[in-house]
Amino acid sequence: MVLGVTSDGAPAFAMSYEMTGQGQDTEIRPADDYLGRLRAGGLLEGSPGSHRWPVLDVKVVNNTAEAVLLHEAVLQVRSSEPDLRAVPVLFCRGTDIVLRNDGWGRMEDCTLTFSLFAAPGTTARRIGGPFVLRSADLVESGGRGGRRRTHWPVAGALRSCGADPAAVRRLVGPERHSVRGRALLDAALGPFAEQGGAFVVGRLEYTHPGPDGAPVRAANPVRGRLDLTDDGSPRIGGYLPPAHRYSTVLPSARSDYRVAVPLSQFVQSGEADRFLVTIASDRSALHDFSLTIRYNEQQEVIAAERVRLELFLPRSKEAEAPSPRRSGPVDRPAGWRWWRRPRRGGPSS
Repeated sequence: MVLGVTSDGAPAFAMSYEMTGQGQDTEIRPADDYLGRLRAGGLLEGSPGSHRWPVLDVKVVNNTAEAVLLHEAVLQVRSSEPDLRAVPVLFCRGTDIVLRNDGWGRMEDCTLTFSLFAAPGTTARRIGGPFVLRSADLVESGGRGGRRRTHWPVAGALRSCGADPAAVRRLVGPERHSVRGRALLDAALGPFAEQGGAFVVGRLEYTHPGPDGAPVRAANPVRGRLDLTDDGSPRIGGYLPPAHRYSTVLPSARSDYRVAVPLSQFVQSGEADRFLVTIASDRSALHDFSLTIRYNEQQEVIAAERVRLELFLPRSKEAEAPSPRRSGPVDRPAGWRWWRRPRRGGPSS
């Protein structure tokens, strides 16, 4: 019996999971460039991949002389603990630097130190800065879809560099493509006229709960682009297929419990079979469990003695957290929207 983790059917831009080890010491964690850079103190640019639940991939070979009926997969969970580490995501919108926390713990004492450049690259000329913005400078306002967003306004920093953001907003429109409109817009953009925006290079510092829950100070370099002409419009071996897909939910804060996933797999003598188990939770969490497969009513085999699963659910995707339900077969292929339930209020930053 072989245990793995799969991204079967996931698009290239979706988050995936990777597994290391087998048997007594197995770890499963998100394989995501953004999260990897974040945890290592690296550059924050972009955002985590599209959310997807981890999917256990179990392959079974029947080497006996009789057919085998797999009827249950049992997860004996030693512990499930919420992962309260912050996941800061910064992006530029017009003359704002938006700060979103996709983690489940608080992010406090934030300080953004940045400079503005007229072009990308390490050799570009710095136009202004460094500027320093703190948590007290954050502003909350309405975002798209009725969601609230937290951001730092940087119009003042742009004005100190010679740009006129208010005039740019007035001039953005169809008339900007005329000769006169282009000249007026370039004058309002000042030193940022050539690229139509300002390039942000800086450093974000913040305090958040560490893996053990104690507060830690973290810092990451950041990079982005303020599009000053943004008018707010939207931007554009042999393969053994799984015979069945199943699902289960592990709560984020509980210890010493058992989760049984009913199976319905019939494996003939000398044949192999494969099934997938999607694991969901109500928030990001660290799960420690063993996996046992029961067959022919009274017999069982241990697929993994210890699995440590780091499950990631972005706070901004809270609506995709499952409602409590029984484990069992999945009616449609496992994806990131099949747990979708109505949103009840948006997540806070």
